[in-house]
Amino acid sequence: MRLLYNKLFHISITVCLIILFNFLLFSSILISNPNSICLFGAYNVKIDEDIWNFIKTGYFIATLISWSFISYSYFTKKQKSNNNIVKAHNENHIENELSLKIGTTIDGSKEVLIPEKGLYQNILITGTIGTGKTSSAMYPFLEQLLMHNLGMLILDVKGNFHKKVLELNQLYHRKIIVIELNRKIQI
Repeated sequence: MRLLYNKLFHISITVCLIILFNFLLFSSILISNPNSICLFGAYNVKIDEDIWNFIKTGYFIATLISWSFISYSYFTKKQKSNNNIVKAHNENHIENELSLKIGTTIDGSKEVLIPEKGLYQNILITGTIGTGKTSSAMYPFLEQLLMHNLGMLILDVKGNFHKKVLELNQLYHRKIIVIELNRKIQI
């Protein structure tokens, strides 16, 4: 929506400037009496004032429409080139964009990212005990999400993950509420 607004804003400004430029350039003709203008070389043609107003209105509308199309095509081409630049940047992670880096390609040339849309889905991390699921996935994911200042609900079953949350929060100074439920049941 913002992209459409920006495009319409730029088109409107461009068209307004062109119309203002045209008015300043041709103001003596547009304001003058139609009978004082000599048309067709040496022949002095008398023009009815209604026809003259029709010609001026037609000129204004033609200028408005033609420059709207010209500026629309210019800003559409500019937008397409900007999209190509953004696609190139997406291959190399953009810091302000919400995505989650999960690693790099085998050759290390590109980052592998989960885009924002994918973050609203489920993520499954598997591995046997001690293979580093928490240290190599959960901690880095947590740090990336803290950088974006997102709200999170973290359920810590083992009881040690919240310590890492508090430790990382010292770097990013986010508002964190930790509720510990230390209800030990002895049988």
